[in-house]
Amino acid sequence: MASVKEFLTTGNLGGVHLGMSAEELRALLGEPEATGFQREADIWKYGALQLVFRKETGHSLLAMIVLSTNDGGKAWPKNLSFKDWMPGSDRSIEEFLQFLAEAGIQGRLRPGFSSEYQVNYIVEPGAEAVFNLESGRSRLEKIVYTDRTPAKNNSRQVSVSVPESYWKHLQKLASAQKISVAKLCSGWVLERIRKELAPSAFAALTEQVKADD
Repeated sequence: MASVKEFLTTGNLGGVHLGMSAEELRALLGEPEATGFQREADIWKYGALQLVFRKETGHSLLAMIVLSTNDGGKAWPKNLSFKDWMPGSDRSIEEFLQFLAEAGIQGRLRPGFSSEYQVNYIVEPGAEAVFNLESGRSRLEKIVYTDRTPAKNNSRQVSVSVPESYWKHLQKLASAQKISVAKLCSGWVLERIRKELAPSAFAALTEQVKADD
């Protein structure tokens, strides 16, 4: 059984949570009914449940959980039936806010995303409920949970030029790995640096850079 309250506040959905590997999810839910790929992310679908994986340190880890009510009326996985509140396209904003109040959960409008056609409610730390208003009344479209913590970026960007004759080849290689050309080339550069610099030489170079700063 799954709890919407627990999902909204912790991201745990009947044992499914961020950071899980594809192998762990396959063991819990079985093979996905459908898969897809979008913007360097793999998408697994189990009925109305969508799981989005992104590659971290060479491994695909669960980065987003989506409860979609706008997916042709597809059912939830059997082992993820809800015990406290049933998400559905017939759920209104008023019903959602009433559930939050009864569960003792604080929610707020997401600035810049709400309009006359859509309303987004955020529940910290990582949940967001999206409502569609186009039918003249509010209808729950999806509930998403992801890590909204800004990523730390201690890297520097390098621009390189390659001959036009190489470009299509790079695109094919990147597409086969389901990553961008930039990420493909970045991986090659980092791999070459590790090979060129032995641990001792790399440590000495790091100390020299710190001294120069």
